Amino acid sequence: MRSGFGRYEAMIQPARGSGVVTGFFLYTGAYYGTRHDEIDVEFLGRDTTRLHAAWFVDGQLQNRFVDLGFDAADRPRRYAFEWSATALRWFVEDKLVLEITEQDARLPKVPGYLFLNLWAADKSIASWSGETVSDHAAKAVFDWVRFIPLPQSAS
Repeated sequence: MRSGFGRYEAMIQPARGSGVVTGFFLYTGAYYGTRHDEIDVEFLGRDTTRLHAAWFVDGQLQNRFVDLGFDAADRPRRYAFEWSATALRWFVEDKLVLEITEQDARLPKVPGYLFLNLWAADKSIASWSGETVSDHAAKAVFDWVRFIPLPQSAS
């Protein structure tokens, strides 16, 4: 089931390791018969002291790295993003760490499917993710996830 405007939260302890990516994201695209819109909370295992906040609008990537001031891989913490018609906001333990408004950039508009994953990156994106190490074992913890729709008047 697709979901739209609202708050998306998860308790996550991302994996460490070069070439390993832990993700919590809303996605839609050609596979689902829609344009590619996406909103991401990602952790690159090569540096889990930063959160990678990204969003796609019709396949076009925009992104920012947020310094956390701690190592996210040390223990589970609550991460969230809020999506409305006028803004995207990313949170760490309920603290706003990034806000993008429609004045700053185009925003996703297509409802999507919620995903949580851990994956080893292909060599073609190693400059972003780091080089994947073939004998490295990685573990991410997703304790829980939830979606809270925005009231109709707020969207």
